[in-house]
Amino acid sequence: MTPLSCSHPEPARRAFGTFMVLAYMVFLSLVVISMTALFAHEARLTRSALHQTQLRQLLMAAVPAAQAEMKSNSAPHDTTFPVPVEGAKVTLHVQPGAVQIDATWQNAHATQTLIFQNGKLVDATLDRAAN
Repeated sequence: MTPLSCSHPEPARRAFGTFMVLAYMVFLSLVVISMTALFAHEARLTRSALHQTQLRQLLMAAVPAAQAEMKSNSAPHDTTFPVPVEGAKVTLHVQPGAVQIDATWQNAHATQTLIFQNGKLVDATLDRAAN
């Protein structure tokens, strides 16, 4: 007579299959978490690039106004530069020989300093930009 065979796998084989399924689920969970973190990081970088670009445009738009302010009145004073961008603010801080331009848009801020000699622009430095 032939021995009867059991249709159930051995207990060790069932445990191995369960372990592999659990390991696969953990791996997939880590992949999903990593991808989510990556997408969030990329969204922050994109938003930061948008803010920095807009701030640079605001600073560049204020340069002719800064030159005009410097030629008309080089005594220390502050003036607000009108901008057509909603939520943006540009302020000119005029000092003898220099104008500091502060630009703010959507909680982001940048400052640029323009150096003048004999009424002509000779140097421009981007002092800081923060989001």
